[in-house]
Amino acid sequence: KLFGPVAGPRPEGAIPVRMLTNIGLCCTSGDGGSLVENVEGWSSKVPLSVASDSSAENVTYVSDVEGQWDYFCNFVSHSKGLSFVVDTEPEERRTAKELELRLDDGWHFVHGGDACDKGPGSLRFLESMVLVKKKYPKHVHLLLGNADVCKLGWIDELQGDKVGHPTNSAVSFWDSRAEHEDSPDEFERRRAELAHLKGVSLDSITNQQVVTNFEDSARPRGRLRDYLDRAQLGVLLGDALFVDGQVNNDAHKTVLPGVADAEASKQELEQWLKKLNNWCYDKVQELDGKPGWDPVPNPGGA
Repeated sequence: KLFGPVAGPRPEGAIPVRMLTNIGLCCTSGDGGSLVENVEGWSSKVPLSVASDSSAENVTYVSDVEGQWDYFCNFVSHSKGLSFVVDTEPEERRTAKELELRLDDGWHFVHGGDACDKGPGSLRFLESMVLVKKKYPKHVHLLLGNADVCKLGWIDELQGDKVGHPTNSAVSFWDSRAEHEDSPDEFERRRAELAHLKGVSLDSITNQQVVTNFEDSARPRGRLRDYLDRAQLGVLLGDALFVDGQVNNDAHKTVLPGVADAEASKQELEQWLKKLNNWCYDKVQELDGKPGWDPVPNPGGA
């Protein structure tokens, strides 16, 4: 059930959290007041990833871009709070200046997860997200999705008790699925994007250049790694919880028993999110000791 200023008044004792997963959101508060409440302090390790503007009222949300650059540009063109600084066509956006986004005052932007690998615009999307996160660190929230978690090999730990999720819980925060498998066209899509960004023919981009780009992207200060360093697994904006998973209003009570009332329940949820996002940050830093964590796809899907 959904409660809050958009869905209506909360019944007595209801948890003041609206659970949203994999849906587009662009909403304002109603008579219930600001959508965003001050929750500063619950995400201490993820650099400046805290929503703490109690006057903000709007969230613009997109998920599962998966490297589909045209799809993301179309979303931006319809967003009420997010826009590109430079007005040009999607295919003309190559440089940092052309990839730069503007977030209007009073707005938050959430990318709900699964940023790359299935479209010809992964490099541009990752760079655009990192740029806007640096520009608006407390109002931009980059979440990891199910495909991201599979790529990182975290599924088993998230389904266990590493982050306080009991193994016998009936609620799943992230679905179990097979280990990450490369798309057969992933290598060639990266070749095409490199050619587009350099303004050269496909034949001008060698296999080794594509391999090197994949490897560099996964290393510290690479485009994928820059995104991961600024990513988190969940964010609570007022009474809206954004997470790529299956969550219900009582899920965290199983993890955090003894919650007596709605306000205490929300505080406990914030504590769980802090633990979750700090765990995520620590796991990303462990990638420094795993240089081959993101294997390069085979040329031509061979």
